[in-house]
Amino acid sequence: MLLDIIKTLESTGARVQIERSQKLANGEGVSLVFELDKNVVEFSVEERQRSPYVMEVTKLGPPHPRKKKSRARLLAAPFVSPAVGDALIVAGWSWADAAGNFDIKARGLRLRQRLTKHSPPSQRRDLPKGAGSTAIIRWLLSNAKLGERIVPTKLTAVGGVSQPRVSQLLQSLARLDLVAHVGREYKLEAVEPLLDAFLRDYRGPGGSQRFAYTLDAPNLFTTKATDVLHRTLTENDFAFSADVGPDLLASWRSPTHAIIYLRQSVALSDIGLVDAKGQEDANVLLRMPADLSIFSTASNHTTGSTTIRLVDVPQMIWDLEDLGGEDRHEAGGRLREWFIQHR
Repeated sequence: MLLDIIKTLESTGARVQIERSQKLANGEGVSLVFELDKNVVEFSVEERQRSPYVMEVTKLGPPHPRKKKSRARLLAAPFVSPAVGDALIVAGWSWADAAGNFDIKARGLRLRQRLTKHSPPSQRRDLPKGAGSTAIIRWLLSNAKLGERIVPTKLTAVGGVSQPRVSQLLQSLARLDLVAHVGREYKLEAVEPLLDAFLRDYRGPGGSQRFAYTLDAPNLFTTKATDVLHRTLTENDFAFSADVGPDLLASWRSPTHAIIYLRQSVALSDIGLVDAKGQEDANVLLRMPADLSIFSTASNHTTGSTTIRLVDVPQMIWDLEDLGGEDRHEAGGRLREWFIQHR
């Protein structure tokens, strides 16, 4: 990745050279000397396998505290979105990505280039697909205790598959370094890598979708709809997601939409909804997903006197991104951090 970034920076006419490389406490670090029109700047570089979320940028300290404070700071990542790039510059970082985008701000220098606003297709190995895969990955993210032994036989009911199939899935995850394989045991040692892999590779719930509208605020609608649905469905037949779920767990923005996942259809009028012409007119999305694993890790959240059934947090983050908008991207980053801290 770093060599691709150097090639891009050299396209500006600059001379870019790796000055030295050393093993630092927080990983492999390098210094780059950037020379353009007799202006020479040495950058302390932090190379990351993923770009930080907007909300994470403000928490970035000096990338290599052992180095001189006067040295400019540059973050290198596979892809940096426009919102993250702007936040990095405000926080005092220069940045460059492997997609050909960069924003260099240092003594006597300001160079910017934006070739693409969207992340290129991932070159990394995908998560395993097929029977039981998504359900078991959801269970690992939501229920597996860090560092504790994962017994394949106990996951057969989770994925609805055989024990050999569970073992095959865990072996695939181990080859991706997303679970640890020690002897006959498997362990989840960190949630973050598996979470990011899920968000990267998940293709969505599939199935069918209906657009609807309510005059109630999304939180109020969710409370009312929950009361009605409990009278006609079991709690395993429905669950709510963005924007309402993230607001209940890690509030960042006022909800404007609600997504309901349903195993079976319901009459819109029963839950106070009317049909919307399309997504742009809707503030409620009803989904009957092909991916039924969404219901397997849903859980109850009590607010006031009402218990609301929510999909798992990784699904909420995916749904925020699916609904779109920079503020939802920030909300997704906040919810991601909340999940990692409370997991």
